[in-house]
Amino acid sequence: MSSMKIPGAIPVQQMPTVDQFDQKLRQAAEAYEKQFLGKLSDWKNIEDLIPLDFKNSKSKSRTGNAGILSASLELVKEGNITLKQNNLFDDIFIKEK
Repeated sequence: MSSMKIPGAIPVQQMPTVDQFDQKLRQAAEAYEKQFLGKLSDWKNIEDLIPLDFKNSKSKSRTGNAGILSASLELVKEGNITLKQNNLFDDIFIKEK
């Protein structure tokens, strides 16, 4: 059986372990917390927090969205922020607790 190559797929040998992924997620949440906490006293669209170099790049825009959402969920879990979304597929808003 020949191996099929999927464009953009990460080879299994290069995929991070669950522990490595968890560590990177915690690091992203800490960096996110340092940069934005204290500045989110009112509801803010989560997309406004994506760095411009990620937002303006086709190849990085999904990464920016995923990174901000993942870090936000980690901070919700820790009790530092609140997220809201009024309806399915609506914008997501973020605010400090």
